[in-house]
This record gives sequence, C-alpha cells and structure tokens, in this order.
Amino acid sequence: MLFRGQRLALSNEVLVGRSPACHLFIGDDALVSRHHARITVELDGAFVEDLESANGVFVNDQQIEGKVRLTGGNRVRIGKTVFEIQAGSESQAPRSNRDVAVTQESAPPNELTATLSEDEPQEEEVTGAANVFELLGGVVDKALSVGNKGEAERILLPVMQMLRSEIEKKGAFAPNTEAHVNAYALKIADATGKGLWVDELVGMYAAVRRPLPTGTTNRLYQLVRRLDRLDVDALRDYLADLQTQVHRFGPAERFACKRLEGLEKIASLK
Repeated sequence: MLFRGQRLALSNEVLVGRSPACHLFIGDDALVSRHHARITVELDGAFVEDLESANGVFVNDQQIEGKVRLTGGNRVRIGKTVFEIQAGSESQAPRSNRDVAVTQESAPPNELTATLSEDEPQEEEVTGAANVFELLGGVVDKALSVGNKGEAERILLPVMQMLRSEIEKKGAFAPNTEAHVNAYALKIADATGKGLWVDELVGMYAAVRRPLPTGTTNRLYQLVRRLDRLDVDALRDYLADLQTQVHRFGPAERFACKRLEGLEKIASLK
C-alpha cells in the first residue's frame, strides 16, 4: 500500500480513521471520523466498508452503504484523502498483495461543509496506538533518510499530539508506545532542531508524573544547545512536581531527576 507517496504493507484488515488506534491514521482532517472505514483483503478480492462515519465513504465519487467490493482503478475517498486501488497481475499471489495508492486531494467545495467529526464519543481506544508506530515508523524513517524532514513531521506530529492528549486524560502511556514515543521524539528533534518535540515529550511525562528515562535525558544533553527553542517554564513546572513525588521514587528514578535538573540548567542558559 502507498500512503502519501510511501509504500506500506497491506494487511488483511486496515482500519482508517482519525483515532491513533487505527492502522491508517488521518489525524489532520476533521472530516474523518475516529473509526471511519475498514479496508479488507479477502480471497475473492478487496472491499471497503463504511463504519457509520459522519461524512461517508465515496467510491468513484458515489457514496456507499455498508461493504462494497473494490476493483482495480477504483478511487476511494475518505474526507480529503483519496485511495486508488491498483490490482496486481493475476499471476501474483496471494491477492492480499494488491496495492492501494493514497494521495491528498481537496474535496469538492460543496462537500467541505460536511459535519465535522470533533464531537464523537471518546472511546477507550488508545490500546492499539502502538500499531500506528509500526505502520508509520518506516514511512517517517524513509522521509528522514531522503532529507524530507517536513513530511516526517507532518505524518508524526498529529500522532504525538493525540497520544499526549490521551495520556493527559488517563495518566498513563498506552501499552507498547512509550519506547516508540521517546525514540521518535528524539529522532525528529535531532533531524529538525525543533524543541517542540521535546516539549511534547516533557508534557507526556509530566502527565504520568515520572522522570524521563535516563537514556532520553542523556541524549537531550547532546541536543539541547542546538534546539531552536524549549519551553523552559514547562520543564521547571515538571521538575517541581517531580520533587513532590521523590519520596516514592527508587534510586534509579531519583538519579533520573538529578539528570533532569542538570538539563534544566543548561536549557536556561540558551
């Protein structure tokens, strides 16, 4: 599957929506519902199903109801994102190897007045958020490897912001996401020199009231002097809250707090 110009593996079932729990996350389009559609690849072909979305699923500009079979050349539109089905040759097997090309296009003007999907119920759904990193991590890495920092940021920033919002609500990381969050925040901060990625990371750990992992802080010692900016006030507030929790920390976490104090001093000199 090609997502915004990058090739991804297409599994038997791909959920598409604005929730980070979806396999194909479209976080920058308010016309997309949290769980908008499902694309499935079965023995007898590919199908798309509208999951009772607010604004519908369109195949070749015709709104569908329920589940519809797809054929080569079909264009599926979800919000402002268009998927083009590319059927492989009949000699290729299995059929689950067929591709979906995805491009960004503007929806027709009369459809831009469709219902915005901001007020849908907020479900318990971040447990699948690790799937987002598994699906998009390779895309981000590819974009960075060819110097396309802007594309990497555009893909990943909505994911990070959505995860931070969920962490702030629940006071915990979604399962299997913490290592991914640290790795990609550091990777993109390093590539772009932008401190906002560190701010997102600090915000997440402030919500769970734990110190950043020592390995992350050690890496930030190397990066902080060349970041464009850093929210030092937020870092200080985070440290102040950690000091109220230090009595319940073990030796490793107390050491991590000390390292963070040193980082704050360096950041204050910028």
